[in-house]
Amino acid sequence: MKLKDLSLYPASYINKPIALGIGSLENHGVLPIGSDLLIANCILDHLHDVVIAPPITYTTSYEHTHRGYTINTNYKVFLDYAAAVLRGLSSLTTRGILVVVFHGGAIHAIRNAARRVRVEVGARILVYDFWSMISSFIQEMGVKPGPIHGGVIEASILHYCGYNVGGNLVDFNKAMTLVTSEAKVKNIAEDVPWIALDNEYIYDTEKPPVSPELGQKLVKHVVGVLNKALQRL
Repeated sequence: MKLKDLSLYPASYINKPIALGIGSLENHGVLPIGSDLLIANCILDHLHDVVIAPPITYTTSYEHTHRGYTINTNYKVFLDYAAAVLRGLSSLTTRGILVVVFHGGAIHAIRNAARRVRVEVGARILVYDFWSMISSFIQEMGVKPGPIHGGVIEASILHYCGYNVGGNLVDFNKAMTLVTSEAKVKNIAEDVPWIALDNEYIYDTEKPPVSPELGQKLVKHVVGVLNKALQRL
C-alpha cells in the first residue's frame, strides 16, 4: 500500500505503520547513481501490512563528492528536512514509523532526526541501517566484507530486484570468494571516516559479477528482519 495513493477522508489516521526509505544519488562507479534508491524501493515493496511512504532521495553524501556524479546536501539542512518529514508522517499514523536507511552516509543524521521527533511529539520510530544488516549477515556466513559500495554484493542485490546492471553470473560460493577478494582491495581503516580520496577501488570501472543466490539470500534476510520489526509498531 502506497501512501501517495491513499485518501484519509473520512478517517483521521492510518492504522498501519508507515515505512520510509532513505536513498541517495551518488557515484557507484559503473552501477547506477541511484542504486541505493532502487534497492530501497525493492526492499520496501517486499514488506507486509505497512504503508510505504515515498523515499527521501537527496541526502548527505560528503564521502563521494570528490568523485562527482553525486548530489550532496548540507548536513544540518538534511537533518532538519528529515525531522520535518518524520514529524509529518507521525501525524498520519496511530502505529509508528519504520525508517530504513539505504545510504550509509545518511545514518547519523537520520538517527538524530528520529531522536528529535521522538522528543518533540512522542512518535514511535524505529531506524534500521540496511548495509549494516547486510554486513552482519555476510559475517554470519563466515566472510568479513570490506566497505560495501558497488561490487558483487550490491550488484547481486540489484539483480535480484530486477535490475540487470552487473556482469557475468556466478554461483554463491564464487560470489563469497569474490566478496573476500573485494574486502582486501577496498580495505579502508575503520578509525578514519573515509572519503572518496581514500580508496579509488570502491568505484568499480567494470561491471561486477552477480550471484542470484547471494542476492536472494540477502534480500530475504533483510525483509524478514524488517517484517518482524513492523510487528513492534
